[in-house]
Formats: sequence, C-alpha cells, structure tokens
Amino acid sequence: MLKALMIKPGALNKAAMLAILPLMVFAIMATTRVTASTRLPLEDPREGTIVVANLRGASLTFQDLGGDGRSRTLILPAGPHELVTAGGRLYATLALADQLVEVDPDAPGVLRSLTLEGMPHGLALSGDELLVTLDDANALVTVDPESLTELSRSTIGNTPHTVAVDSNGSVFVTASRENELIQLPSGRSQGTGALPESVGIAGQYAVTGNAASSSLSVFKREGLAFAGTITLGGSPVRVIGIGETHVLVALSDTAELAYVDLPSLTVERRIPVAERPDGLCLSPSGRFVGVVSNAKDAVTVLRTTDWRVQISLATGHGPGQCLWLAD
Repeated sequence: MLKALMIKPGALNKAAMLAILPLMVFAIMATTRVTASTRLPLEDPREGTIVVANLRGASLTFQDLGGDGRSRTLILPAGPHELVTAGGRLYATLALADQLVEVDPDAPGVLRSLTLEGMPHGLALSGDELLVTLDDANALVTVDPESLTELSRSTIGNTPHTVAVDSNGSVFVTASRENELIQLPSGRSQGTGALPESVGIAGQYAVTGNAASSSLSVFKREGLAFAGTITLGGSPVRVIGIGETHVLVALSDTAELAYVDLPSLTVERRIPVAERPDGLCLSPSGRFVGVVSNAKDAVTVLRTTDWRVQISLATGHGPGQCLWLAD
C-alpha cells in the first residue's frame, strides 16, 4: 500500500506543473482582460478647425473637425511661419515675402497683407494688437489688426525670433543669437541655453526651448527670476503651456514629445510621435493636442489624458506651426 502511494520527486514536479499551467493561462487572460478594459476607447475629436502652416508648401491647410470634416488648402505668396487668431481673422507671418497676411478662415482666403521688411517671424496677440518680430531687422513691431497698419516698432535683441504674451500683458521675446530672453515693458533680460527658438507661458512660468543645447530654460514671469535648466536629450523646437505647471515640448531630432513638470524641473513623460515633430496646438476644450510632423506631412491628434493617438490627418508639404480654432 505504501509503495503504491510513493511518487518520485521528478514526477511530483511534473504533475504540479501540469496542474498549475491552466491556472497560469487563466491568470494571464484575466490580466489581459483587465488591462484592455481600463484602456480608454478612441475618440473622434469633433471640435473646431486645425490650421497648419505648410512652410515648404507655401500654403495653409484647414482641417474641419467640428463641421463637415472637409480639408481645404489656401495657397500663399510664401511659406507661413507663425499663426495667431484675432477678431475672427487668422494672421500669418511670411518671412521670405516680408509680409504679414490676414486670412478669412471660413472662405478661406487672403483679405489683406502688410509689408514688414526684415523677415517677420514671431507673432502674438497683445490685447487688441498684434506683435511681430523681425529676425533681420532686430525689431518688435506693433500692428493694429483693424486697419492692418504698423503702430510702432522698437529695436530689441539680436534676431528676435519668437514672442509670447502672458495674462498680465507682459511680453517675452527670445533673442536667438544672443541666447537671451527679454521681458517687456520692464526691459529685463536673462541668459538662456544656446539658440532659444521658442518660448511658452504656463502659469507663473516663462520657458524657452533652446535648440542648440537641447534644454529648457525656466523663469518666473514675475521679475524674470531664473528658476532652472532642464536637460531634454533632444532639440526643442516648440513649447506650449499645459495648465499652470506643465509644458509640452516638441523634440525634433528624437521624434518625441516631452511632458515637463516645471515646479520640480523634471521630464514627467516622454511620448513617441512621428518623425520631426514641430507645431503643437491645443484644442479649444484642452482635451486634445495637435502634433505636426514635418517629415510625414501630417498632423496627429493626441488625447491629453493619456497621450494616446486618436486620428492622423494629411497636411501640405513641410508643415510647421499649427493653430486649433474654435467652432
């Protein structure tokens, strides 16, 4: 009787494994089902219109997401750089044509243009006025959008490439060849990393994206006090604010976005995207962000809650900046 009940150690291990395997398979399948069920389904971001500036294609692409879903193209005299909207109109800087153009986004069509010699590039809305930076003229120009005429200009920095305006009306200009951020009207300036090509505002912070040093320079808006440097490991070409404490950064050479926490000066998340990301534009609701791929001639829409791709849309050739208009 005892002999009949004896089992060799090897046989016991084999028998135990045979008994456990079905349980393991069940556990794996159960885990997979739980993981899949917690993933949010894709959404159709049906809000507004994404406008993409096609630098090499010398055109604007209008992707209507909130209406009929049509894609329309507007040919321009030269490649558009920066975009801003004011009073139901769209404005774009055309550096190689020395022009600021006013566009009716509904038509779409060019309504008027203003000649600004000196390679107009940066563009921002300050109250009821437009601010335009002139790379070659080292100037900041104030434009009245109602009459589309120049109101004033001031000499500022060496190659004032981009401009941003905060909620208090303070103006921040990157002097790209001097590696400086200049605040107006105070006239304060602070050194940045090498080749600051972009500037973004988030809460109490002003942040420059330094393309040549692969870093962000972070400043407190009040007094332009230096808050720190964040090393990115990739070249930042665009910075936009996400809420009060974060920025989203397009890293062109590593094909990813960096989601950065400013109070702790850390990269919180890296998000793989299509090659050579450039323009970033938040949807009117803030639930989505458009990411332009200069290499793929496309704009991809990500959901900001989980950074998951929702849709991808074709653009013109060599796209750069984008702007998401409300319905």
